[in-house]
Parts: sequence; structure tokens; C-alpha cells
Amino acid sequence: MVTDCANKRRDALVKAGKLEASWQGTKPDAVALVDGKKGKEWKVSFKNPAATDKNKQTLFVFFSHPGNFIAANFTGE
Repeated sequence: MVTDCANKRRDALVKAGKLEASWQGTKPDAVALVDGKKGKEWKVSFKNPAATDKNKQTLFVFFSHPGNFIAANFTGE
């Protein structure tokens, strides 16, 4: 399932130092199938009220329809 992929990607971003350790263990907040640049994409969001930067309390992770990682950001676009 796409949430499993999203959790693994979140953990990898924490391990790589791209996300604060407080993101570890956060759960997917929402999962949606959206129209991406190349067709349908999964958009998974995580919320972390403990994040230091208040503008970066929601992480968005994108996957292709089959479940391949596309990108992660804090804008949702």
C-alpha cells in the first residue's frame, strides 16, 4: 500500500538528515490520488506539530500510481 511506501520514504529522509528526528514515527495524515504532471499520482501528507520550523509542519510525499517515489516537499505541489 502507498502508506507503507510513504513511511519508508519518511524514515529514509530522517536517516539521511533531510528531516528532523521528530518526524520519525509520524503517521500519514491524508492520502489522495491527484493529477500530476505525468498523470495520476499519490499524494501522502504527514503532520508534525513538533517541527522546529512552523512553516514546515506538513510534509508531502508523492508517488506514481504504481507506487514509485517521485518527490517530497513542504509545499504540496
